[in-house]
Amino acid sequence: MSNLKAIKRDKTSSGSNNKLRADGLIPAILYGGKNPNQNISVEKKALKTIVNSETFLSTVLELDVDGKKEKVIPRDVAFHVVSEEPIHIDFMRIV
Repeated sequence: MSNLKAIKRDKTSSGSNNKLRADGLIPAILYGGKNPNQNISVEKKALKTIVNSETFLSTVLELDVDGKKEKVIPRDVAFHVVSEEPIHIDFMRIV
């Protein structure tokens, strides 16, 4: 199981998301279970190896959000039309 570090993000405007991407982070959302949805970001370089694998959307990951670990499964990845870099990811908690 892969471990991914995630950072909570407060701003969700497209401007702040573009700044995140420029800093090598990918905006993401964490949802599911009893906890509220959480806006997070993950490091692009940490994701690069697994996001391109064919099994990515069925891979259980351990997400470390500011020290709190949760098991998640990626549900959706949005890719940039031209560069084909991931630009947004949905993670669902495994309860």
